[in-house]
Amino acid sequence: MNENFDKWKSFLDYSGHLGKNFGIYSRLYAMTTENVAGILNNINIEPKSVLTVASSGDQVVESVLHGAKKVTCFDINPFSFYQVKLKLAAIRNLSYKEFLDFFYVKNIYDSDNTFLNTETLDKLVFNLDNDSYEFFSYINDIFNKDSKEIQKNIYYNFSYGLDHMKTMCNYLEEDNYYKVKKELHNTKVDYVETDFKSLDTKINKKYDLIMLSNISDSINDMYKKNSLKQYYNDTMKLVNSLNDNGVIQLAYIYTHLDYPMRHNDFYIRNKREEVFPQEIFDITEINAYDDNCMDTIYKDKIVTYQKKGR
Repeated sequence: MNENFDKWKSFLDYSGHLGKNFGIYSRLYAMTTENVAGILNNINIEPKSVLTVASSGDQVVESVLHGAKKVTCFDINPFSFYQVKLKLAAIRNLSYKEFLDFFYVKNIYDSDNTFLNTETLDKLVFNLDNDSYEFFSYINDIFNKDSKEIQKNIYYNFSYGLDHMKTMCNYLEEDNYYKVKKELHNTKVDYVETDFKSLDTKINKKYDLIMLSNISDSINDMYKKNSLKQYYNDTMKLVNSLNDNGVIQLAYIYTHLDYPMRHNDFYIRNKREEVFPQEIFDITEINAYDDNCMDTIYKDKIVTYQKKGR
């Protein structure tokens, strides 16, 4: 095990859970909370190279489905990389049904919780690096292989059903799952451990698409004042890492956080448009679901910037 893993093991032994605030010891996402397919379906390029948050790994997998051959993941939490590697190893090794069982992507009334079960984990050992395998084995050990306790203490918990997850991740359609399984053999995935504010200094490649997921939700925490302007400045530094006509997805606006909660300054339209005017930044609505109202379709939004070609 490497030094980072030893530190993490000591932290978990002491605390018994991961934190709920984003950071190096924050909880993991088993599946995305965003309509990642909606993001990719609403950009007017076919991205061959993608820079994306690591998070659940769904951004990576969905990028491969949409034609990416090179993907770079970044995250402040190095254990998100274990999650991405686990998901990629699972797709390479498991059948469609085995994958759904392993990540507990079920229809709402299914009750047999097989999340991260050790029998399936052992099938991945030859396609999973040692640190990732030891991490998930350790998680199973300290929670006595109790899937519900793992979800409660290690992951952000939410309850989207399979049918709704298929709209958010097109690779969860069976035919697409096997397409990704095939394409992964021709895809290179790299990992960069960094916080967002330092991202531009840690990458030396150019990309067709940069996906920043919902980092915009955290700007009031990242920047103690002038958060919109500072986020704009750091986002625009990434333009130098775009190919001509490349796109940055710089914000994901959840409808349920928009009104009346006003999650942060990015959700206040007049403040946002002073810094991110619609003449330059596109706002696109995409379908989304609330995990507590499974039959209600909402309209989330993505904010994008496209670099003009020569």
